[in-house]
Amino acid sequence: MDAPSLEILWQRSAVVAGEELCQHEPPCVPEKYVVTCRQVHTTITCRICGGSAFAADWGGATCSECNSVSVLACPTREELQTFYETFNKTYYGGGRERGSKERQRRYAMAYLAAVGRHTHPGTLLDVGSSTSPFPDAAAAAGYRVTSLDFVRPPTLRDDVAFIQGEATPRPELRAGFETVTCFAVIEHSTAPRELASALVSYCRPSGVIVLTTPLVGDYWERNTAGRSAWFGPPEHLHLVSRRGMELLFCGAGCELVDYRRLELSTPRWVARYGIAAVEGLCGALMRAATPSRWLARRNKHVAHAAPIALYVFRKQLL
Repeated sequence: MDAPSLEILWQRSAVVAGEELCQHEPPCVPEKYVVTCRQVHTTITCRICGGSAFAADWGGATCSECNSVSVLACPTREELQTFYETFNKTYYGGGRERGSKERQRRYAMAYLAAVGRHTHPGTLLDVGSSTSPFPDAAAAAGYRVTSLDFVRPPTLRDDVAFIQGEATPRPELRAGFETVTCFAVIEHSTAPRELASALVSYCRPSGVIVLTTPLVGDYWERNTAGRSAWFGPPEHLHLVSRRGMELLFCGAGCELVDYRRLELSTPRWVARYGIAAVEGLCGALMRAATPSRWLARRNKHVAHAAPIALYVFRKQLL
């Protein structure tokens, strides 16, 4: 028998907890990223696909249609500006400071290998470079690289052009690059649909767009009795599933040509995705046996697994 849908589980959990349906108008939203009303039935519009997303008291909402996660209330432009003014000073590539330079170098080479599978050296725009050495690695491999970000990376090579600003439609960049890369960025965006549209606009017809982002919405993550460890405003605001990514980019005239779970080595891949599989399997069994308990645990706990997805889209000819 199929597991109950999220909508049914949300309704059941409200009944089990003896909670009244929230009558607030408009529905309660987070204050400083902490939800003050703990009614679990509240819905918002998914910012990825436009479907119904069911809110939880950890500040996010999971879409019942594409399984992406949206923050309930986006931070303001001023809050984001304050946050990212010092972001690069304390960002170590998604891990601890110790060994961060070598880890980021290895990820940069993994990104370059993914780009190389689908392109030849040519014009390349890297969006949201932050502290990643990828732009330098791509330039060393023969690509003519431009970096677009809020703050110029301090170690950027002199032969890498830099554009300061955010990824919005820019007439001067329209169809200007054979390759557009955007690694670990879309989850930071307050408007992922607009960001995807901008990335597609930068790419030439028949060019490729290469991205990484936290993996949510697959069988294992959907059933894990704990929310994604990747969610965390004001840094990570939207976690986009594979279905969500296809809606964003294929709907803008692209074709998905490569999708994989990313890691730096086979042992690390087995460890990262083995944990995800174990958590997902245990969660699926709990969900089938005691769905209300599963939902309560999913909303209270954070998963150990932190899977990463890599996507390659090719922009179709006009």
